Amino acid sequence: MTIGTLKNSEKKIVIFSGSAYNFDEYLKPLIIELINKFNIFFIQSDFYLNQNKYLINELKQLSIKYKNFNFTTYQLPEEKPYSLKKHILYKKFSKDFKLENYDFFFMVTDFSLFDLYNLNYLKKFETKTVLLFCNTLRNTFIEYIENKNTKLLISKKIKKNSNIFIIKNLLRVILFKFKKLIYEFYNYKIVPLILIKTYFKVEKYYKFACPQGNCDFTFTFDKFDYNLLKKIYGQNVMYLVNHPSYFYRNFYLQKNNSNNNKKMLILLSCYDREMFPSQINYWIEAINFFSKKYLIKKLDIRFHPRTDKKLKWPGILVNKLNKFNIKLINANDEPLINNLDIEYKIIIGSTSGSLKSISSFFRGKIICLLNSNGKLNETKNLLGSGENIIFINNKNEIDNFDQNNYKEFVDKESFSKKFLQLIN
Repeated sequence: MTIGTLKNSEKKIVIFSGSAYNFDEYLKPLIIELINKFNIFFIQSDFYLNQNKYLINELKQLSIKYKNFNFTTYQLPEEKPYSLKKHILYKKFSKDFKLENYDFFFMVTDFSLFDLYNLNYLKKFETKTVLLFCNTLRNTFIEYIENKNTKLLISKKIKKNSNIFIIKNLLRVILFKFKKLIYEFYNYKIVPLILIKTYFKVEKYYKFACPQGNCDFTFTFDKFDYNLLKKIYGQNVMYLVNHPSYFYRNFYLQKNNSNNNKKMLILLSCYDREMFPSQINYWIEAINFFSKKYLIKKLDIRFHPRTDKKLKWPGILVNKLNKFNIKLINANDEPLINNLDIEYKIIIGSTSGSLKSISSFFRGKIICLLNSNGKLNETKNLLGSGENIIFINNKNEIDNFDQNNYKEFVDKESFSKKFLQLIN
């Protein structure tokens, strides 16, 4: 697909970011790669912006360094299921920011109501929409697509609950589906018809929070994700490129890293629920094993920026690691991408987008403990191809972890190179 004949320097990009805590992993590298070729306007939503202590300063520094970069913040309306106000504000966003005056609108999702209002508005103009798929896919979606059989998933759920309150579970499912139909009818049909005289199609896969194929260009950063999504949408508007954090790989290659630093980074992503006691012990055993194996003396522990302060498991875990020299890192105080390659010999984490980001450039060991974050039945495909990551399924595998399932990182085309190729 090609567009226009304008010189790159004359083209304008507007980027909307829905989260304040992963800017350095995804959007900052892309901005730096494109900043000398485009005028870029960045809109940061207020989601967790008040807790974040470094992002606004980073954005200010970028605007000082690059004359063709500017930014603002945007307060998203409260997400109430049947709020009319949120629809009105979503509708106003496109006009308020005059999205039609830009050549490209960069998005990180294309399935929310906010996204659908913007996409519907831009259909009338020449602005091209670009999706940067930064999420991790869900287990249920992966299983659904790979098996292509809805009955398989339903039968598994019924089998799992066959001996425990099956009638109660069936009634719960029926009630949930009824509420879902009402929600969709109100939010996707009735209100849009009133406000913009059209309705939104409820995409088949939107419940999985994955790309819906609504944008002119969709970029994925992992081969497994790309192949899975290609089964649904084909490959005409989907492109596989390096993860944005690959940008840091070249930077760290220039640094002198003897890899003698005896530090370990622990990334914990269980932010909204208590860990099972067995999972806390799983972490303890893994940390003890790998610290002994790699002669680790210091631990840096980083909790997810949205970790609920009422949860008890963080305190329990830290107390059980008191033999180590521990530093607790407040994820809202500094970005994750902060001298990782130089500081740490090994990183251990549970399934998260951050672990996937780090794997694109980190040269030390990366260990992913599956089923360690308050959830069960996780598979390594949650992190896509899993390149540059060693996976452990449970604590019984720690002592004899299998490095045969390790995949080396495969270099792909850069986002900026592919994007420029497509638009010229």
